[in-house]
Amino acid sequence: MTNILKVMMRSCKLRGNIPSYISNLTKLTILDLSFNKLEGEVPNFENVMQLGKVYLTSNLLSGPIPNWITIKDTN
Repeated sequence: MTNILKVMMRSCKLRGNIPSYISNLTKLTILDLSFNKLEGEVPNFENVMQLGKVYLTSNLLSGPIPNWITIKDTN
């Protein structure tokens, strides 16, 4: 299952933390977990080099914006 390109679970009533095993999806290009009830910090997805779009809008996430997001935003 590591060859998944898109995970789009928008408005699925997901609760809890974002699973760290998503970082094993090294070919992932789009991650949309917006409009759920996810909480905690955003995991380190730095090794998911193909990840171009991340949508986390309208969740209950906390903590600082991870470095891997700001680094990719400047490229």
